[in-house]
Amino acid sequence: MIDNPLVPANEIWYTSINGEPIELSDATQKNTVSNTYRDGKGVIVFKEPFVEIGVMSFKNCTGLQKVVIPSNVIEIGWYAFEGCTGLQEIVILEGVAKIGTCAFMGCISLHKVVIPSSVTEIDCGAFSGCNSLQEVVIPEGVTIIGEEAFRDCTNLRKIVLPSSITEIGCDVFLGCTSLHKIVIPESVTSIGSSFSGCTGLQEVVISSSVTEIGDYAFSDCIDLREVVIPEGVTRIGCWAFDGCTGLRRIVIPSTITTIDEEAFRDCTSLCEVVISEGVRGIGFRAFGDCINLCEIVIPEGINIDGGAFERCSSLEIVHLPAVMSIVSILSPFSGCDNLKAIYVPLDKVDYYKKRFPADMHWLIVEEGVDLPVKP
Repeated sequence: MIDNPLVPANEIWYTSINGEPIELSDATQKNTVSNTYRDGKGVIVFKEPFVEIGVMSFKNCTGLQKVVIPSNVIEIGWYAFEGCTGLQEIVILEGVAKIGTCAFMGCISLHKVVIPSSVTEIDCGAFSGCNSLQEVVIPEGVTIIGEEAFRDCTNLRKIVLPSSITEIGCDVFLGCTSLHKIVIPESVTSIGSSFSGCTGLQEVVISSSVTEIGDYAFSDCIDLREVVIPEGVTRIGCWAFDGCTGLRRIVIPSTITTIDEEAFRDCTSLCEVVISEGVRGIGFRAFGDCINLCEIVIPEGINIDGGAFERCSSLEIVHLPAVMSIVSILSPFSGCDNLKAIYVPLDKVDYYKKRFPADMHWLIVEEGVDLPVKP
């Protein structure tokens, strides 16, 4: 048995699939004294104590089933266990501080990993492609999760992010299609393209500490129905919610300065958008192809790009403020073929007719009047 072991500083304990010693690479073999298997336990004895499991030390050891990383190890190196397709369980003892780049990438049978509280960094691609992994608890103390660390872990259902996290890299959970809920802790200020393609994601809790929702942050999260963007967020990046076809309602808080290009494009179920006073910019096609959006109120003093609501085919009523800047020759409502009225404040009809194409002039009327009739 190798559960809860006290592993000597010059040994690694393991179990193998066939009950025999695993085959070691030439580079690893040179540093070992012996590799034996007895009573259901494999023991690799190294020539001297070590603090790092070196680069590619056990790469493609397909017969490896379970491994215990001893407490004297500080770092698990790049690609250390990459392609260990039979590896089902890893026990990392207290002492390890860093799990290196692609350390367990492609360990397709891995279903359980215990990450100790001594770990502070999980590097890029560390567990990418571990598509049998179902649950990971990341302990307090981890501050950085690198890019693509859990990419394409398609069976990952639950992830707990600690309050010590300060950085979630790009594409960390890209393609984690079974992930249902994520809570962003108070320590995080920016969300990158971390959850793109999480098609099973239904609930997102964004903490009040977040100031930026970056490019592609939640793109193609098709099961996401509603998300609350807290006051304090200043930017919603390009394609941040692009293709979230289940999203029905969104409130843009007053602290937002910019809704970037195609941020909510192709949110085909979106039927209500509330844009708070204080928002300063709506980018190109920010709400393009939101085919269920029926009515929109644009707040005062906003800069709106051409095509911002392009091809919103159900859009019928638009309310514009006294002052609004259109920053393109293309109409913000191009392709909105079912528009019935563009309501504007008193005495602003002529102001807006100068800013819209001639074929849309008949739509522009003062607030409070009946729907116009197309000539």
